[in-house]
Amino acid sequence: MRGEYLATRQQKSKIFPASTVFKSSPDWVMAFEVVETSQVFMRCVAKIEPEWIIASAKDLLKYHYFEPHWSKKTGRVRAYAQISLFGLIVMSKQLCNYEQVNLEESREIFIRDGLVTGEFNHNQKSNPPFLQHNLDKISDVELIEEKLRRRDLLVDEEALYQFYDSKIPSHIASRKAFEDWRSEVEKTDKNTLFFTDEDVLTQSAPTTGEFPESWRLGNLKLPLKYTFDPASDDDGVSIRVPLRALPQLNAIELLWGIEGWRYELVLQLLKTLPKDIRRQIVPIPDTAKVIFDELERKHEQGLLNQLCQALNRRGIVGVQPSHFQPTKIDRYLQPQICVVDDKNRLIEKGRDLATLQSRHANATSQAVQTSKGRHEAFPEHFRFSKNRHSAGIVIKEFSALVTDKENEKAVSIQQFTDVGVALTAHRTGVLTLVKNKLGARQKQLTSQIDKAFKLAFAPLGQLDKLKTIVIDGTLDACLNTHFVEFKHSPKLLEQLSDEQRFLAKQLPLTLEQYQQTETA
Repeated sequence: MRGEYLATRQQKSKIFPASTVFKSSPDWVMAFEVVETSQVFMRCVAKIEPEWIIASAKDLLKYHYFEPHWSKKTGRVRAYAQISLFGLIVMSKQLCNYEQVNLEESREIFIRDGLVTGEFNHNQKSNPPFLQHNLDKISDVELIEEKLRRRDLLVDEEALYQFYDSKIPSHIASRKAFEDWRSEVEKTDKNTLFFTDEDVLTQSAPTTGEFPESWRLGNLKLPLKYTFDPASDDDGVSIRVPLRALPQLNAIELLWGIEGWRYELVLQLLKTLPKDIRRQIVPIPDTAKVIFDELERKHEQGLLNQLCQALNRRGIVGVQPSHFQPTKIDRYLQPQICVVDDKNRLIEKGRDLATLQSRHANATSQAVQTSKGRHEAFPEHFRFSKNRHSAGIVIKEFSALVTDKENEKAVSIQQFTDVGVALTAHRTGVLTLVKNKLGARQKQLTSQIDKAFKLAFAPLGQLDKLKTIVIDGTLDACLNTHFVEFKHSPKLLEQLSDEQRFLAKQLPLTLEQYQQTETA
């Protein structure tokens, strides 16, 4: 009700109308007397502040403390206090130092929320050595649990609390007091607060050598992240791959999965076979164990091919890779690919490599960089492949001599992440430079084009276009025939230039064969 005040002992009253503060109605007032006429009125009233009550009536106040909590910013256990005077709440939520109220409870909160959880400092980079060591120990055990897909290796928080409780004196309940004590005790024993394996493990640590931290796929060394959460899309192992390196991934290698899960992978793949084949390999777990022991660790050969060969050796003929259904195995056995940009920001993730590569084909097939300048001769110090860093990962980039769009006799150097695209572009660029070296020899070649060949290409309608096709085709065929490396790898132009005399003799013969093939 307007103008009504709540007084001590839950009594309600109003300011007497004749009072000088009646019209201003301050939030807090003090009255000399309370009289009851038609209503309960306060007389001889003055405006006050609630802080004055706390300062003047300490012995009469009652305190109720609630929500004690660890403050890593202040390094103390703090709580909220509700302060009342004869039932009248003077302060509803005042922050206070809880250590002065309840030392024992404050100490427990300090240990549980400050040390056990690692929330000791506002900035974790300034954690003392013992605490960082202990947090790393816990993280190591958690990683083992993720890899082995179990949750029974790390001790519970109560065991960690008991460790600290047995070491820290009973009067320590704040960061300042703890650091003062620690600086003294570590003078005699630096490792007094350091966890050992026995302090964090419920049993002897299992070996995890079959669960690497990174995985080599072709030329790449990619970081792995393990997650044990069947309800999560990230369950299993995730491979972080820069977008530029996505074309370099190989689905055949990827299907092998993590070595530590490979037996389960083999078992589940066998279970996806058609029923008539499964009947011949029961009990499947025993068959899977035998085949698993026989597997050759050669990722170049597909896992499905090896499984087919193993089954064929057991008299089960006709098994083909297409009989297996990898999409039906548990999700965690199929590595998840996390595609990231150069700043390590996630672009997309998924478990179907072909889909990801197709979706980002435009981005990965384009040149990632074009060097300045044009070249009409082979550039010095040219290297086809080189390493570069992207999202913290070393990936290969491939340089190619690409025929310039504005000057058909010149090439520019462009970098690609897809070796196939780079080789195709580089092949064309090298041919451009070879033609530059041939000079007048090109005219001699075009003069040798016979009439039958011209008639075969008459629908093209342009003689210049025909000449280009003939020259390029002849050079390509000649180089492929006599320089095998040119088919599959970049050939240094200097080496080709040394063979000019050979090319001069060989080109007419190749032209004749080329014409016969094309007009046949």
